[in-house]
Amino acid sequence: MKIVVCWRGRRAAFSYPVEPVRRTALLESWFAAPERGSGVRAFPVDARGNVDEQALERFEPQALAGSWERLVRVALTSRVRPTHAVVVLHRDRGPLTATEREALWRGFRAPVFEQMIGPRGVLLASECAAHAGMHIMLEPGLADRDWNGRIERAPCGCGKTSPRLVAGEIVETPRSLAAQAR
Repeated sequence: MKIVVCWRGRRAAFSYPVEPVRRTALLESWFAAPERGSGVRAFPVDARGNVDEQALERFEPQALAGSWERLVRVALTSRVRPTHAVVVLHRDRGPLTATEREALWRGFRAPVFEQMIGPRGVLLASECAAHAGMHIMLEPGLADRDWNGRIERAPCGCGKTSPRLVAGEIVETPRSLAAQAR
């Protein structure tokens, strides 16, 4: 027997990975509507998973946030090129591989950040500017799960002391340093 629990509460707001928040195109409907003046704008997706590319181009986003699949589609079909960040939002999959990160870098030439998103748009883990893994945020049990030895508890280069999920190879560090110089 399978039991499905539906939560009808409010969705959480999208959380930009570093300060200051840049003009961000949000390509997923997992979050509450962005507040006016927040710099974040949600773009609706049609039944085939496409975004209105003309509206996206007019917005001139400095950052894009969406699932791996949606970001790849935008990289292949759109002229939009963010200047500050690409935020990969995960719900049902693990962290990006080095090859996937490289593909996003080649497609957008912007630093890649990852976020694990739970039900209602709740941020579970988020990659910081040091690109040394994803800091575990709200769900204490997430750090206790068996992640094949991928939980790092030493302080991060960004200064945070929260446990973090560390992927295999992190190739973003040199690129993140270059992007911070912009």
